Amino acid sequence: MHLIKPQPIMHRDIRWPNIIRHYDEYPRFILIDFDYAIFSPADEPLEEFSEIDHAHDFNVDMWGVGNLVVSCSITGIPQELLSFSSDLCNKSPGKRPTASNALDWLKICLERGLQMMIGWKGPRNAFEIAWTLTLMMNMDNERKKK
Repeated sequence: MHLIKPQPIMHRDIRWPNIIRHYDEYPRFILIDFDYAIFSPADEPLEEFSEIDHAHDFNVDMWGVGNLVVSCSITGIPQELLSFSSDLCNKSPGKRPTASNALDWLKICLERGLQMMIGWKGPRNAFEIAWTLTLMMNMDNERKKK
């Protein structure tokens, strides 16, 4: 969504109730509920969600993805993933990783062995980041149970 031409779209409400699971070749998550979506950049703030009256850019969606990790009910999240989600939720929006940075981070993780474990070549878009992060946490939990 952040790369759509001629004008990228921001979802602005990325959270678990707005994500559904879909199964085809592999389980994946799909972002729904585009009620608050807007073309970027947005001059109008989302007063319902923002403590500060300010315009939003793509960083609001990156915060949402990071918040998916910390708000999930999975225990034993790897420290590297918690640290990365903390970066995504940085209070200073300009210091948050971009969607491209997040995809690069995931690709590095996959190259370190996750690709072989899950048989998947990586996320196709920014919203599959959340799916990949959740899958990584589930795999880690399963490994700890053994």
